[in-house]
Amino acid sequence: MIDTPPGRSTEAVAAVEAADLVLIPCSPEAETYEGVPRTARLARTTGKPAFVVPNFIFPTSRTEENTVRGVAARNGLPTAPAALHRYNVHREGSLRGNTAQELQPDSQAASELNALWEWISGELQLGASAHVHKVA
Repeated sequence: MIDTPPGRSTEAVAAVEAADLVLIPCSPEAETYEGVPRTARLARTTGKPAFVVPNFIFPTSRTEENTVRGVAARNGLPTAPAALHRYNVHREGSLRGNTAQELQPDSQAASELNALWEWISGELQLGASAHVHKVA
């Protein structure tokens, strides 16, 4: 997995070229919507499959998720079936260097991340286990 700034950075170009699958996290904010076309073009020019992942959506807002899915569709991109909602455990995990699965394994946030990983694994035809390489 390679995480980069939005599509206009040089890192994003190199990451898309190296990728098997491009995920474009999209939160319900104008700046994010503006970046989707650039990353979509990058993926198309390299022939890489790309999906928008609705991200940082308020748990009670179907409108935000529908808007993100609409932005994806207007840019000719499918969306991942899983959406990631705005839960405090994500912010806490980010500060501590952990995931929702580590901090609150039975939470809705962890369930959403698990669903996204299952979908990614299926798209990439990954096996049930993965090797984790930590950078020291």
